[in-house]
Amino acid sequence: SSGKCPATGARKKSRGRRREKKGVLIKKNHEGTGIPVSVPNIKRGTVIVAILTCFNNSFISSAVNVALPSIGREFHMDPILLGWVSTAFLLAIAPFLIPFGKIGDIYGCKKIFVVGEWIFLAATLAIAISTSGSMIIAFRALQGFAAAMMFAASIPMVVAVVPLDDRGHIVGVITAAVYFGYSAGPFLGGVITHHLGWRFIFWFSSLLCVP
Repeated sequence: SSGKCPATGARKKSRGRRREKKGVLIKKNHEGTGIPVSVPNIKRGTVIVAILTCFNNSFISSAVNVALPSIGREFHMDPILLGWVSTAFLLAIAPFLIPFGKIGDIYGCKKIFVVGEWIFLAATLAIAISTSGSMIIAFRALQGFAAAMMFAASIPMVVAVVPLDDRGHIVGVITAAVYFGYSAGPFLGGVITHHLGWRFIFWFSSLLCVP
């Protein structure tokens, strides 16, 4: 007798099959995002892009507030209309975060993220060359729409490529990037507006969101 219990061997085989099935499911989930599995360069690139995107979205949200007086003077906007430059961005984000999260589950987070990046870039460049206050408000709303796409897709993309043991650390870094953007926005926005003009806030932001 080998001293092994048949029931123990059966349990080990059953656990092995469950692990194999679990591995297949995890691989399918990763492929659903459009990101290759277990590719170190892609993993690092995905994390870096997610960090820059979250920083940029929060930066542009807070930096514009400092530039509002300059924008108002240039386009002769009254305080109520000027307030919509900031409000349009936030109002466009809020209702679309959850729907884009669901759409990302269906069609892949990478697709949603990339489309959002291109829309955000186009809207940012359009604001930088705007010729009226109404044009700025319209494209700020489009910016918020695109930001909702990127916010909804960034964390699922990172979770798909980062090992379980590192996810807490990486998500913490991304969260820190968001709040760093909110904190640095007023200071950097003020410096840029004072020395270069308010349009350069959007030129700077466009450099951070090149897909």
